[in-house]
Amino acid sequence: MSAETIVRENKTYNNIDYSNKDLNNYEFIQCTFIGCSFADSNLITCDFETCNFETCNFSMVKIDGVGFRDISFKDCKVMGVDFTRCNRLMFSFYFEKCILDYSTFYGTKLKKQNL
Repeated sequence: MSAETIVRENKTYNNIDYSNKDLNNYEFIQCTFIGCSFADSNLITCDFETCNFETCNFSMVKIDGVGFRDISFKDCKVMGVDFTRCNRLMFSFYFEKCILDYSTFYGTKLKKQNL
């Protein structure tokens, strides 16, 4: 029996610490995250659609099966994230002034991505 998906739409989240937490079965649509930390969190089975992340920490986040569609990362720390493990059907993002050290994109199609 799978858990029910929790949908959040058109919300803004400010300075929330999701570090080391499990955020499973969430779907975020047109949400904005400002100054939030997702460091070492587990986002498995989450989906993000048309969301913006500003000055967020995504270091070492687990994204197995996560969908990222039309996502913007601005001034974020995205270190050690294995983007090869996310949902390839929902895979489009934009990075502006982000730290992407040790993140992996090997084998992904990035032709239309803004890195």
